[in-house]
Amino acid sequence: MKIKKVEEKIIVKESVVPLIVRLVSIELLFAIISLFLSYVLTNPEIGLNQNQWIFGLRLISFLIITAVKIWMIVTVVGSWSSSNYTVSRSGVSFNCGIFNNNQKTYACRNIEKVELFQGALGRLANYGHIKLYSPLLEKDLYLKNVANPKKIIMDIKRLLNNQKTQVIYQDYKQDK
Repeated sequence: MKIKKVEEKIIVKESVVPLIVRLVSIELLFAIISLFLSYVLTNPEIGLNQNQWIFGLRLISFLIITAVKIWMIVTVVGSWSSSNYTVSRSGVSFNCGIFNNNQKTYACRNIEKVELFQGALGRLANYGHIKLYSPLLEKDLYLKNVANPKKIIMDIKRLLNNQKTQVIYQDYKQDK
């Protein structure tokens, strides 16, 4: 009987806070669109409320707005729930996609620096962006909107078992 050694992995999900911000933004956008359409369809100066087909126009616009809103919400929530980062000793993988799973894998065995970027909301809600630096890669790897990022950074450092890995905590700056 062969015993297969399973590589240890850290699976990192995006925080729920940016998801909530996206959903609230969708709600606000469609509230503004609904108010605008309500104004246009009921304003006597435009003259649409004098016609008999105004009820049908309101119903059609309501159905279209509702269908687009539901599609956007399903897309945003589905994208959030199907996306994750997998960090292992052999590299970092980014998995995303609702209907077809796209995976990007970066081999970065020797991560030298891990940086955490957090804004005020990130510190308050305990999420942030983690930047991984490996000299073998030609670009930095970002794990965006990670929930509980300080714990994830310590888990990454423990996983890599590299005492030379430098950990830096920074405030997020808009000019980056």
